[in-house]
Amino acid sequence: MTSWQLLYRLLKGAFPDTLYHNERKMTSFEQKNGDIIIHFGEDQKDKSCHLLMGSDGARSIMHHQLLPQILSSYVKYVAWRGLVDEKVSSKVLDIFSNKFNFSIGKKTHVLCYLILSPNGELSTGMKHLNWVWYVNTSLKDDMFKKVIVDKNGIIRALSVPAGMVNENIVKEQKTIAHDTLPDIVSASCFCNKRVYTKRFMIYLFLKWHLIEYV
Repeated sequence: MTSWQLLYRLLKGAFPDTLYHNERKMTSFEQKNGDIIIHFGEDQKDKSCHLLMGSDGARSIMHHQLLPQILSSYVKYVAWRGLVDEKVSSKVLDIFSNKFNFSIGKKTHVLCYLILSPNGELSTGMKHLNWVWYVNTSLKDDMFKKVIVDKNGIIRALSVPAGMVNENIVKEQKTIAHDTLPDIVSASCFCNKRVYTKRFMIYLFLKWHLIEYV
């Protein structure tokens, strides 16, 4: 398995820094005289190119402009995600090395697998155990209303980034993990005392659907 950080760094390094427009947000685009004109908003110069590819996530500007009739809705499950240093426990090596692990329960499942370190390290003890715990959570559930609020009380629309997850919610979820997940998964991942809350992330999953205008 690889890691997001490694892929990001390799792909980013394929182009010189001068071709990146950091801290600039595309607001719209248009085709003109065979080129594509990218608009960055007020007081910022437009840019032209021959090919424009969009990979700007669930709130894609390109998606909205090209397919405004396709909207998203919540699909009733939340994913908790975290990273554990491979060297935290020898059991991590014995149980999770060279395997893609699934654990399935009622209205939930969790997967665990080793990934490279952010620097691409392959040596034993330097990799990370990546785990993702999917939990069915409807909009009416009290837990849903809690998980979308970060530690500063701000409601998050799509995800709560690492370092911003409410620690009280983490404590509640650890109790659920202890009661519902396999012991090795619970102990090695979510409930490990050396796994800090700053490495927890929460994602809300969406589906896309067509809205027909009458």
